[in-house]
Amino acid sequence: EFDKAIAFAPDFPEAHYSRGLAALRSGQIKLAIAEFKTVLDLKPDDLDAHLNLGLALQQKKDLDAAIRQFREAVKLQPDLAEAHNNLALALLEKGELRGAVGEFREAVHLRPDYSQAHYGLGLALKQHGDAEAANAELSRARELNPLLPPP
Repeated sequence: EFDKAIAFAPDFPEAHYSRGLAALRSGQIKLAIAEFKTVLDLKPDDLDAHLNLGLALQQKKDLDAAIRQFREAVKLQPDLAEAHNNLALALLEKGELRGAVGEFREAVHLRPDYSQAHYGLGLALKQHGDAEAANAELSRARELNPLLPPP
């Protein structure tokens, strides 16, 4: 279905985005990356394409490229907690604890009920050696979402 839409209108970013999303969800990371890059060639300020390209690159373990995409998403919409959280997760995975803590803090500032951001902040603070603050964040995360795994 996506192939037909793309063949009919190759400059239609929504078709490439949909195909990229389907590819990402089915684990076809290379295809997802190619499709999201095509979307951004056609529509450089597409927030969702930056976010999903970042996720695909992160799955590929290309953390530097993922971080660039998440930073672009934050630049496009600085008040989007999810963009800060995604950036924080990539920074944490790369071992950039200070940056991760800052981005997680921004995410929970923007959305105080964001359990995953509280959880990520707790993990980052724990790695940073701040056990007291880490435990407070992890407790808050579990209050917001009891289904979160114990750290």
